[in-house]
Amino acid sequence: MKRKRLSGKIIGGFIALSLLITAASCLIGYVRYTKTIEKMYNDKAYNIANTVCEYLDGDLIGKYRERLRNVDGDERAKVADEIMSEPEYQRMLAYIETFREKMSANYIYIADMTDNAGALTTDMTYLFDADNPNDDFDPYKVGDVVEDEWVFPDELVYMYKNGKPADNYYYSHSDFGYNTSGIIPMKNSEEKVVALVAVELTMQSMIAARIQYISFVVLLSILITVVIILISAFYFKRSLIDPIDTITDEVSRFVESETEVSPKLGTIKTGDEIETLSQSVLRMEISINDYIDNIKQITAEKERIGAELNVATQIQANMLPSIFPPFPDHEEFDLYATMEPAKEVGGDFYDFFMIDNDHVALVIADVSGKGIPAALFMVIAKTLIKNQAAATASPEEILAKVNMQLCENNDAQMFVTVWLGIYEISTGKVRAANAGHEYPALRRADGSFELLKDKHGFVLGGMEGLKFIGYEFEIEPGGALFVYTDGVAEATDTDNQLFGTDRMLDALNKDPDAVPEGLISNVKNAIDGFVGEAPQFDDTTMLCIKRKR
Repeated sequence: MKRKRLSGKIIGGFIALSLLITAASCLIGYVRYTKTIEKMYNDKAYNIANTVCEYLDGDLIGKYRERLRNVDGDERAKVADEIMSEPEYQRMLAYIETFREKMSANYIYIADMTDNAGALTTDMTYLFDADNPNDDFDPYKVGDVVEDEWVFPDELVYMYKNGKPADNYYYSHSDFGYNTSGIIPMKNSEEKVVALVAVELTMQSMIAARIQYISFVVLLSILITVVIILISAFYFKRSLIDPIDTITDEVSRFVESETEVSPKLGTIKTGDEIETLSQSVLRMEISINDYIDNIKQITAEKERIGAELNVATQIQANMLPSIFPPFPDHEEFDLYATMEPAKEVGGDFYDFFMIDNDHVALVIADVSGKGIPAALFMVIAKTLIKNQAAATASPEEILAKVNMQLCENNDAQMFVTVWLGIYEISTGKVRAANAGHEYPALRRADGSFELLKDKHGFVLGGMEGLKFIGYEFEIEPGGALFVYTDGVAEATDTDNQLFGTDRMLDALNKDPDAVPEGLISNVKNAIDGFVGEAPQFDDTTMLCIKRKR
């Protein structure tokens, strides 16, 4: 059954290929034959037009046009009748009509496309018209004007201006079928264009010849296709289908026997890609067995690492304050914070702790890098900051001392950005310092959140001997302070656009009177709605403190 399906696909492929080749051959032959016939007929039309020009008197035709320009209305009709009654005009018209009939042309006519002032126009004034008696129209008379008659106005303007035919061919359809036209300028003895000579021919043999050509190509292609299919079917069965069936059967046996290597694969000797395929499948079966053994070992190791990462995640989470409200004895303020790592463990951290009964230290930081190294550096930085805060008065001094400690033996060249503030509970004043961290957002009482653009110092761990600048501000009753890591502002959507601080401030000001947990929730919801399904590569950490009224 499989052989029939594969054979059918091969035969179907040959048939499709043959049809494609036949269609391409017909299309190419159709186009080339059509162009050849069109050129042949068009050259004939131009030859007729040139012959007419050589036989007729351009000066006399120019005089006819001049006589018509000087009169109008009934007088113009009278002049036209006089011209048509003149023997020389009758002789030229008879010649044109006889020549049209001998050359099997649809029409031969001479016309001018200038107005009475001699300016070019799209209207056509007939001077001669040798009409085909088999059409439904009477021939035009001398002086008849047809408005906007020319099908090729740009080419005709070119002829008048340059005194020579345009370099292209003209094709159209009419009552006589598919036609071609030859149009050339007629000049007088002074080499001035006085009119245009147009000849239209019917390309009578084109359609029949094209059908005959296409029929021949189709029948020949069918015959060749049948012969090729019969020869190829026999060849491919022996050299392709049977070996592939063997490979298929042995692969199925390999799957059913649960990775027992197939010895028949080594017996296929076709000397081509099929033999290479069978050898590759044999090596693949051997490699799969080895791979399964390795996967078992890797899976066991991955489960061990996953368990250790889970423990590390739990340890890191336990290191950050997570009980809220954190200081139930102090009802003067409300405090809340969150941290979401981008990986199992992250480098961001926040911290808050009482220095004494009237001062609370607020810390938010971002360690360079991600994963286990960042988490270890985070533990060190967090511990050093808390230890120095217990023994040092100002935030800028705390950061300076921690920086010196982190620079010691920092072979990994890691660093951490830190915003550190000491909040005075009784007055609402905050003494702060910034080591390369994001600007905090401050809300005045009954106002909106705005960025507090403080002076940044350099990051901790980046360079020894740094000094940091301290500054003060006040959280008014009803006001709040919001600090965060760059994972908030740099959250990206599927188009790699940043969330930014403007959207962050909009989320905070959506309900500026909310408690800290509500403010942080509003920002988080805004970030989630912005990023959608886009993966995030940075930790997201936020801390908010609000002074109660």
